[in-house]
Parts: sequence; structure tokens; C-alpha cells
Amino acid sequence: MPVRITIYFLIAVLTCLPAAGLYAGPAIPHLANTCGGCHSLYTHGYGEIPSLDRYHNADDLYKKLLDFKSGALSSTVMNRVCQAFDDKQLNAIARLIARPGRVTP
Repeated sequence: MPVRITIYFLIAVLTCLPAAGLYAGPAIPHLANTCGGCHSLYTHGYGEIPSLDRYHNADDLYKKLLDFKSGALSSTVMNRVCQAFDDKQLNAIARLIARPGRVTP
């Protein structure tokens, strides 16, 4: 039983490190991949949730993420999600999602 709890704890801690800003660098693609849990990374959105495929300008997407973080844009989930990242991470995520030549099927 203690081994199982230790494993769950380690998984939880390692999952939260990138969001907490304690581990930066190569984690940015993984942070951006978490967006696909609600947003389609390709051509279809999920109901009312827009697809990320429509974002081709990183500066516009970054501004939108900052507006969610500050509360200037209201959302049930996005405000809380964006508050988990610092501005540098949000900028990197926006640049990764909106990068030219991103492959979409």
C-alpha cells in the first residue's frame, strides 16, 4: 500500500512541475499538448470549444491567453488554466500552437 501511494504522489508531482514553472524548457510541447484535451488540435472543434487550428498568429493567441489569465475574457475553465502558467510559458505555448507549418491531417 505505501508503495502505491508513493507512486501516485510521484506521478502527481511530476505532472505538476511544468505547470508550476519549476521545470522549463522542453516541457512546452507537453504543456501545449494538454490543450488538446478540450480543444481539437486539428480542423474540428468539440461543440462550443474552438479548434486550435484556427490560430495562425502567435501574438493574437498570446494576447487572448493573457486576457483569460487577467479575467478580461471570461470562461468557465480557461481563466483557471491560464493562471497556472506564467507569461513566458503562455507565450511559448502560443508560439508553438500558431507556428507556421504545423502539421494538421
